[in-house]
Amino acid sequence: MALIESIAAVSTSLQSWLTSLSKRNEKLDAAHRDAVEAISAALVSTIKHLADLRDKPRATAKRAPLSRKEETLAHMWMQAANRCRSIDRSLSDLLWLKGVYWSDPRGWNASELDNARISLDNVKTLARRLLAAPRATLDKRTQKK
Repeated sequence: MALIESIAAVSTSLQSWLTSLSKRNEKLDAAHRDAVEAISAALVSTIKHLADLRDKPRATAKRAPLSRKEETLAHMWMQAANRCRSIDRSLSDLLWLKGVYWSDPRGWNASELDNARISLDNVKTLARRLLAAPRATLDKRTQKK
């Protein structure tokens, strides 16, 4: 009888643990989905903005005031960084730098941009990895080699 009670207690504990694990995975899935959506939105808006700049170059001085679009992009990249924080801290840091860049894009020189590794190509590559590997930690992949 004691054996049956012990098995029942273990079974109840195991069921409770599996339920909590399932709830945790659901939260991670939602966080992952939110992060991917935020990164995708920032990427698409940035690519569109750069295409607009390419098609209609500004005739203004190099230190022109921050445009409303650049301010929006800065906020979008910061939001993407915040949403990605619990999934991949290194990627989040990179996205945060992207937001800092867009808050003053004319204040960065080529060397700073290279060192920050915030090119659209790099961000697209890391975003694809995040999309392809849900809940995977990409910290090692985002570190400079």
